[in-house]
Amino acid sequence: MEENKYFAFISYSRKDLGVAKQIKNNIESITGKKCWMDMEGIESGEQFVDVIVSAIDNSKYVIFLLSDNSMASKYAQKEITYADKVGKKLIPLNIDRCTPKGWFLFNFGEVDVIDVNVHEQLEKFYSNIKSWSSNQNLEKSFPSLFLDESGQKKVLYLMFLIDSSGSMYGERMEALNASLASVFENFSIINPDIDIKINILQFSSGCQWMYAEPINIEFFRWKLIDARGLTDLGYACHELDNVMSKKILFSLDNCPAGIIPPVLFLITDGEPTDEYLPHMAKLWNNHFFKKSNKFAIGLGGDFSIDALKLFTKNQKQVFTISDEALNEFKALVTRLLTMSLYAGSMASLNEE
Repeated sequence: MEENKYFAFISYSRKDLGVAKQIKNNIESITGKKCWMDMEGIESGEQFVDVIVSAIDNSKYVIFLLSDNSMASKYAQKEITYADKVGKKLIPLNIDRCTPKGWFLFNFGEVDVIDVNVHEQLEKFYSNIKSWSSNQNLEKSFPSLFLDESGQKKVLYLMFLIDSSGSMYGERMEALNASLASVFENFSIINPDIDIKINILQFSSGCQWMYAEPINIEFFRWKLIDARGLTDLGYACHELDNVMSKKILFSLDNCPAGIIPPVLFLITDGEPTDEYLPHMAKLWNNHFFKKSNKFAIGLGGDFSIDALKLFTKNQKQVFTISDEALNEFKALVTRLLTMSLYAGSMASLNEE
């Protein structure tokens, strides 16, 4: 086997398989390189030694998914101990907020541990591995149509306006949270030459952004949304109109290489409870909003179809999902997202 065939060897407990797969997929998506992970549960002596040792030897880094389960695993202990002896760089990721103890604390208590439950730490980790990988192969597989002369990427903003009013409480909000979290966790980058940035504007009695500013799609992590309050769609339209300007989102500092038409989603289950029409009309006078790709999804049976149509001004981009079909929500969003980002990546937004 050639040296450093794998970007990283991932050591973990089989009880944490779901989290391990997610982290492996994220790392491979960001770096464009393969990671090795024991997917079959190799636990026999000679086979364990041959396969595991070979995989560690041929990995540049060793990532240890620190948890109460992995600290109780004799196999994880063997893997990490061997990796340390052969001089591999160890990167511990605390996946369940556990307290380091036992053999790990004794042997590796001096090693910095990254808490993946802290957004800033996780984002920094993904940013670091992207730079460590120094991967050019992935970007070379795409035509560099969206890079300026300095190599900077054009920006595509992806924003969701989500109704978090009291009527969304229960199955609707549970389906929305689970579906969108999964969509973003498993999303494949369509064109690495584009900088896709995401934010969520939730509206009920007023509105608020999920993050203070849009997050790069590689580092975006979903935060659970609670349902309570009214349905102030007008308030959300006003806020969206405010940020979609050259002073904020589309400033030269934020988009030095230019802009790809934004992609916007409106998701609601009820009638607006405020005077939204003047704010919607003003939003449609916004050049950046007008040029964006817009989709509206109504959940249940009590939403305002007129509000959805006014948001898109295109009947073909309005969709409805009944309470009985909430399990189809994820597939719909994934399809619309993939389609719109692919189409958007082929266009540029001419500024006025």
